[in-house]
Amino acid sequence: MLEEEKRTRLQKEQKARHSLLRSFRWKEKEVDPVVLNGAVAFWGATVDKEKRGRGKRTSKEMRKTILKAMFKHGFDGELEAEFEKDVIRKKRWNVFELARLSDLESKFNSEAIGSIAHAETGLAKNQQGLLPSATTFNNCLMDLNRKAARKGFSCMPDTNTWCWGDEEGNTLHEGVHRYVKALYFDAWDSRATADDPYIIAVTGDLARVSFSGKAVTMCGAKQCDRRLVSQQLTGNKGNMNQSRTLYTPAIGGYSTESDMMPLFEQLVDAFVEIEKQQFCVVDGKQYEVFIKVLVVADMMFLQKFTGHGGGCASTTHFCMFCSCISKFRHEGEPGGCEDCRSKRIVYDKRGLQVCLHHDVITPERLIQQRARLVHLQDKLRGTYPARKKPTWENLAGLRLACLERCVEGVTNKDGRDAYNPLDKLKILEMNTKACVAWLNERTEGTGTLSFMSFCTHLVIYVSPP
Repeated sequence: MLEEEKRTRLQKEQKARHSLLRSFRWKEKEVDPVVLNGAVAFWGATVDKEKRGRGKRTSKEMRKTILKAMFKHGFDGELEAEFEKDVIRKKRWNVFELARLSDLESKFNSEAIGSIAHAETGLAKNQQGLLPSATTFNNCLMDLNRKAARKGFSCMPDTNTWCWGDEEGNTLHEGVHRYVKALYFDAWDSRATADDPYIIAVTGDLARVSFSGKAVTMCGAKQCDRRLVSQQLTGNKGNMNQSRTLYTPAIGGYSTESDMMPLFEQLVDAFVEIEKQQFCVVDGKQYEVFIKVLVVADMMFLQKFTGHGGGCASTTHFCMFCSCISKFRHEGEPGGCEDCRSKRIVYDKRGLQVCLHHDVITPERLIQQRARLVHLQDKLRGTYPARKKPTWENLAGLRLACLERCVEGVTNKDGRDAYNPLDKLKILEMNTKACVAWLNERTEGTGTLSFMSFCTHLVIYVSPP
């Protein structure tokens, strides 16, 4: 009887073991024997005595219910509390990732995170939940900023401007060299040579952040070279990926593009320095790298960067590479381009200009125009008629032109006397529209152009065909 009872007990234990391994999807060799024996004992002990017999077995849901009750009430609830802590620790939000999203993409701030964290119920005092508190969040941001400042990636030149730089106030140079090393030297590609270097696009733009006209200007570098892993991972074959994650801000501030332009010029100069010397310097060590710097931006930004050209009504020249005036951008260069003038096909039989081209203002061409400008200034000095509408570049030049014509003897276009001594005081306070209206009553012409554009066209008109 004892042998029969032992054999029956071993059979039940063996069946419970197989059933447990099959239900838990365990492999007996990979499970701790102590844990396995305890689980088998639990499995065999949870057989419903009322359902014993052929084809009868305890349901999985019943065993789950028993196991949940043991977790909840066993050890006076300590097991449930420990299990809950492990789950929360596994599901807890990453403070660094939250700080990165808040800092780079400005989607939320620390106070928003702290308010949501306070809404989580069931937490005891000093117990950390799924979301970090505002203090933890701010401490992470401050620690990141201190480390970035020591590495040369965080500097505040003034209260409204941030840029790459160290805690001693040295702006941009250290950050640019570390950036180039991390992205283009550490991820070295044998295809990048001096003849075919990495392409680095340096860009910037202004964005409105409120309806009241407040704007922020951001400048930085973008990963656009075809050999970079970041470009290959996007799956774009032959096309540059425009993902915002490939753009790294280097300058930012609540100011206009014109105010940020000196810092942007320093940023470009730092990249160009590495391009010319073909190495970057990090922690006193040189690293050979081949890059080519390109400035890519909209026409407004490039106009302020280069000082000529532009794409808006406030600028005279539409294109920064030629003499195309914004008001006449669909017409040819007055007098025709160099190629059409050499072929003598500038005008048709009726004498109308058919050349719609504009010469590129190369350095050689610019030298020729400036030499011709000096010649014309000396030759035509003092012969510009007072009745002709003057040229001006800004409001100060426009007011000066009005004051020069506010003299005794000046008349309107109809011949009546137009001199008024009080106008000399009014002109100093008049805006552009008022000054132009004042001139229109006394002068005549085709319109107001900048002095440089006037002389450029004068060069074309006066120079021999």
